[in-house]
Amino acid sequence: TGAIISVVIFIITVIRLAVTGNFNFFNVQNAFISAIVLIVAAVPEGLPSIVAVSLALNMIKLAKNNALIKKLTATETMGAVSVICSDKTGTLTENKMKVVKICLSNYCDLPEKIKNEILFENFCINSTAVVTNMFKRNEKSVGSQSEVALLKSYKKVMDGDYQLKRSSAKIIKTVPFTSVEKKMETYVKLGDGVRKYVKGAPEVVLSLCDLTNAEVDKLLSRLESFEKSSKRVLCFAHVDISSVDDDKKLVFDGFAIIADGIRKEAYSAVKTAKKAGIDVIMLTGDNILTATAVAKELKIIDDDKNALLATDIDKLTDDDLYKTLKKVKVIARSTPSTKLRVVKVLKNYGEVVAVTGDGINDAPAIKCADIGIAMGVSGAELTKETADTILLDDSFSTIINAIKFGRNVYLNIQRFILFQLSVNVSALLFIVVSILFGFKTPFNTLQLLWINVIMDGPPALTLGLEPPLNSVMQSLPVKRNESIVKKSSLIRIIFSGVYIATVTLFQYRFNFLRVDNTEVLSATFTLFILFQTFNAFNSRKLSLESIFKDFTRNKIMLATFAVTFLMQFFIVTFMYKVFGICPMQALSWLKVVLTALSIVIVAEFYKIFHRLVIKKRRFINKKGV
Repeated sequence: TGAIISVVIFIITVIRLAVTGNFNFFNVQNAFISAIVLIVAAVPEGLPSIVAVSLALNMIKLAKNNALIKKLTATETMGAVSVICSDKTGTLTENKMKVVKICLSNYCDLPEKIKNEILFENFCINSTAVVTNMFKRNEKSVGSQSEVALLKSYKKVMDGDYQLKRSSAKIIKTVPFTSVEKKMETYVKLGDGVRKYVKGAPEVVLSLCDLTNAEVDKLLSRLESFEKSSKRVLCFAHVDISSVDDDKKLVFDGFAIIADGIRKEAYSAVKTAKKAGIDVIMLTGDNILTATAVAKELKIIDDDKNALLATDIDKLTDDDLYKTLKKVKVIARSTPSTKLRVVKVLKNYGEVVAVTGDGINDAPAIKCADIGIAMGVSGAELTKETADTILLDDSFSTIINAIKFGRNVYLNIQRFILFQLSVNVSALLFIVVSILFGFKTPFNTLQLLWINVIMDGPPALTLGLEPPLNSVMQSLPVKRNESIVKKSSLIRIIFSGVYIATVTLFQYRFNFLRVDNTEVLSATFTLFILFQTFNAFNSRKLSLESIFKDFTRNKIMLATFAVTFLMQFFIVTFMYKVFGICPMQALSWLKVVLTALSIVIVAEFYKIFHRLVIKKRRFINKKGV
């Protein structure tokens, strides 16, 4: 559009030069250069810069707040997230597990009061976790935190070295835990035979034990109180067999009741997510009672009906699954394939999905998501490589903080566009109307270039540095197909552009400020520049809020405004010959500044009027008139 208008202006100027007898190479050359400069002024070439700068600065800020963004565009995408598919362990909980009780066939007690050697052997032999400097300040662990808790319990109760016990065992074969089988097996050479240790989900392990259905039901019912209080339960069993291939019923040994406290910051983070219109869906490998208990405590759900098993999800069509996910916020006994399907369905229905994960099996879902988030502390290397974002503290609250920054990046881009297009509209209207009415071109080439610097330079870029407000997380997520220039912003662009162009044109043509005739061009040029700098403050608020709220929050913008004003003063006072203008008196400066300030006053009245109209509409709707 800017290019077309510039071409039209050039043609009109050339025709006018021919009609008035001023057609010569020098005048045509000046008209051509002015048209080129006008094209440059009309194109918002600062937009890529502001986007890149804003994204990069927010990446740095997020890194300091424990969110390592690997891709530049991920910062902005994070702001559009409408659904978070989150793990439970380590993200919503502390992942600092501790064995609080051990249950045998007939009773439960503290771990130190249980003396069952085979059970504790299972703890350390049937495990892949490693803990160094246990119970010391510089303690380090590798592997599942549930297994780490079991190793610590072995050390505390048996007062033995788990590594010595593990290394002395003649391990023949190990079948690692999987989210599908939900159990782990280790085969140890014992005399002429083999001892098989098994641990895993209670319903899985008990089904393999030499127990009647009634005994299994009785044992499972004893666990309900623990699971309902958000405790994790692991079941242990063993069997002595002649060979690895011997398929013999297991001997039940007991349960380990493991506690994992909820992160303190998770409560407020989930609450903030709900206020921001973001759905939180918990996908966990834990049983449905434990998962429901944690979700209820965090207020993710308020009813048991909002939780389902992964097996129930598998039976649904994609349409039914999406409808179900509007109500169901907990999927227990979740597998990697379940998580991947949930992500695909949500994306297909227009949701912007963030997925957290730590294991290698989570990599497909993380890669498929709009934003893949890996755990920096407990996450596998493959998962970290696949992810867009790495949480350096594994905390859910860090995700919410990243979304807050991401939303602010999007708003800053909108602020910049609002300012940029306001300048474009006012500049084009002012110049086009001037030429159409036969006035002399108001701005020369150098003045247009300086206006372009103001439009795309530091004053404009500071809008991309606007810090996030808490109100950012009180609005709904941006839709995938939503236009970055909203109807309300478009109205403001036209309103500001027309007002600035009209007032500047009246000063240029009629000199209504009554400055000295030699100062008219200087006053017009300065008035247009100051209009834009003051209008930049209007662009800080995209809503109907007053600009005076949080006015001093963006100190860089205030400093930039001061520097821009001083530079304009320096140009008019000392470099006036270069710019083809004259110096202005103090009174003229005062008139120009006050007139330029009117854009703020007019914009404030515009917002007050709209607030009153909206308030009146709400009142009428409430009364049902």
